[in-house]
Amino acid sequence: MIKGVIFDLDGTLVDSPLDFARIRKEIGCDRGLVLEFIDSLPSPRREECHGILLGHELRAADEAVLKRGAFELCRFIEEAGLKKALVTRNCRAAVGIVCTRLGLKFDVVICREDAPPKPSPEPLLKAARAMGLEPAALLHVGDTSFDHEAAERAGVRSFVLKPGSREPHAIDSLLQVMTYLREENLVE
Repeated sequence: MIKGVIFDLDGTLVDSPLDFARIRKEIGCDRGLVLEFIDSLPSPRREECHGILLGHELRAADEAVLKRGAFELCRFIEEAGLKKALVTRNCRAAVGIVCTRLGLKFDVVICREDAPPKPSPEPLLKAARAMGLEPAALLHVGDTSFDHEAAERAGVRSFVLKPGSREPHAIDSLLQVMTYLREENLVE
């Protein structure tokens, strides 16, 4: 039985205008993942690039909008008495802006300052511990292969919001999560 749902933020619950191509160009990242690339840089360049990324994240947070079905799904989870967590590669400052602006509330919020970023399973495991739940009692909803990989490695069930995909863990809409929870009798 599912007792809690862990969400990713950007691309899952909200759409935000983060321009990763521009971020990559500005920091000189021609390979790999942005966060991991920045962390591999020597100081003071590392701090400079974190500042560039932070500026982009804060601007995007001011323009983020809820994805279709996000409000309904969050309300459903709350009414079902399930715990709700957010695990994101975003910084805490941007997450705070988005959640305040859009009225998103979570029992637990894990940002990149709190644990190694996904695809590491650690942020999901940290969220599970903070909620007092076993990973097997959780469902993770994200939008990237990193989200699915992290969930799989943590022992958490997973959906990836990937409209049109035929992958077994892919969903077309957030509203499908409600249907899944109801149909599988995972929520009373």
